[in-house]
Amino acid sequence: QEFLMRTSVLNQLTIGLCDYVVGRDDSRRLLESLERANLFILPIDPAREWYRYHRLFRDLLRHRLHIHQEGEEAQLHMRACDWYQAHGFRSDAVKHALAAADWERASELVLGLSESMMKGGEIVTLLGWFKQFPDEVIRADPNLCLDYIWTLILTGQNELAESLLGHVAENTKDQPQYHGSLTSAQAYLARTSGDIPGTIELSERALKLIPEEDKSTRGILAVNLGIAYWHTGQMEKADQALGEAQLAARETGNSYALLAALIFLGRVQAVRGNLHQAARIFQQAIKNGKRAPIVGLAHLDLAALHYEWNDLKSCREHVLEGQMINEISGNNEFQMAGYMLLARLESAHGITNAVTAALDKIQELEQNVEVPEPTRNRSKAFQVEMALKQGDLLGAKQLVNQLKADVDAHPFYRYIGLARERLLVAQDDKLEAAGKLRDKSQIADQAGWTYGCIAVRILESITMESDESGLEVLIEALAQSQPEGYIRIYADHGQVLVPNLMEAARRGESPEYIGKILAAIGEQTDRGTSSAAMVEQLSGREIEVLRLVSAGLSNREIAAKLYLSPGTIKTHVHNICGKLGVTNRTQAVMHASELNII
Repeated sequence: QEFLMRTSVLNQLTIGLCDYVVGRDDSRRLLESLERANLFILPIDPAREWYRYHRLFRDLLRHRLHIHQEGEEAQLHMRACDWYQAHGFRSDAVKHALAAADWERASELVLGLSESMMKGGEIVTLLGWFKQFPDEVIRADPNLCLDYIWTLILTGQNELAESLLGHVAENTKDQPQYHGSLTSAQAYLARTSGDIPGTIELSERALKLIPEEDKSTRGILAVNLGIAYWHTGQMEKADQALGEAQLAARETGNSYALLAALIFLGRVQAVRGNLHQAARIFQQAIKNGKRAPIVGLAHLDLAALHYEWNDLKSCREHVLEGQMINEISGNNEFQMAGYMLLARLESAHGITNAVTAALDKIQELEQNVEVPEPTRNRSKAFQVEMALKQGDLLGAKQLVNQLKADVDAHPFYRYIGLARERLLVAQDDKLEAAGKLRDKSQIADQAGWTYGCIAVRILESITMESDESGLEVLIEALAQSQPEGYIRIYADHGQVLVPNLMEAARRGESPEYIGKILAAIGEQTDRGTSSAAMVEQLSGREIEVLRLVSAGLSNREIAAKLYLSPGTIKTHVHNICGKLGVTNRTQAVMHASELNII
């Protein structure tokens, strides 16, 4: 009983560890006898060198230990910490130092691991450790505080990061060894807060403070500069800075900086209209980064490309995967981007309720104080687009009046800003819209924003006074877009483009390509009609569950993917069957396919 209680502080058991923690030399005999007697102990490797207690049994033992030998818990944890550290299991050593509330030892261990973990993308684990420290312990140590600040910035928790940065700056005025690291963190925070001019100024200042030999920090600053240039639409500068950052990240083994550089290099290519090249880069980032927080963005960007190619199934898969990562990391900005893409997807399927559900989530996230102003503006621009699709001119006008910057919600042509022009076209004020679009077309051409240039030209073709002029502009857009297979950029306009598209095809202008666009417009119309014919529409969550059912997942698997209970999923499936008028999962999937819901 003494052995059981004392070893219950361990999540995993092995002979040497148990001997050291408990202070005896017969752990092998005890572990083997416990396994033979089937007493709630399980081997976790084929060689039976490591074991664990059944979780409920372990919790019971810990409860008894706390009641009967409370004073020994911290000592047992620290002995486990010593053993793990001596045998090279430093992460496990951290867990036991934190459990023992030995803050000095925990600080020492965390500081020894934080740089490699940030480079490796283990941000969420690191953040979990920092959250266990008392606030006064973190604030008393500038090094610990700075590392905590970086984990907060990388997970989008800007408000707390800013507060701690101010504290460190105030307390290290006379300690120049901290000034370079401080300025680097301030530059990164400025970018994530949407202060792009401040980002560039602070990054350049930090590069003067950071020694040349500190390639790791300088690589991070190059990433920051590259992303800042991308946000301002300066693709040449972004490409150069991100290329340098990529080389530095590979040289220093900073996988997180490498992922960030890769993703934004992919975004540079997408903005320039090189969609397939961008997709290859995003796929590389996903393969290298697995579940690192920033990989959520790579999934969303790849989903946006599949959406453009009208591969809606692949689009959905990447959106759901990206949103799962974004929810775990807690990055509100990435989550908002995911819901925008999900709303586009549901709109393409004609599922009005699901679009509304996604818009509600966007508006909910928009209220978070940590969401930067540029993100709020993109959110408003997106809501304008959705309001116009739903025929809500008054709502769209109110949203346009709330815009504080001329931006677009689309990830690959956000610099242009088409919300006002879309509203003018919807209000049939085509003359004013045409003038604005002509100016924006020139800007996009000069800046090399091919994706945006195509978007502007398509909208511009709708505003032309004569049918022939509109056709000429549309043919120009088709010539630009055909090599990379753009589809949704046309299809999302719906029937209004059909006459000119058909005339262009009749004249021999890429008839096969135009046929794909027209098919996508037709599919969208059919989906909307079929979906609207349902007596009772499915909710956004029910659509999500139904799609996972169609992928062959069990209720338990769906529950794990959506972070819900199996019972909740069972209820959703029951409601879906009722609304579709069927009796089982298979029939639900078949009927939903017939209605073009999935």
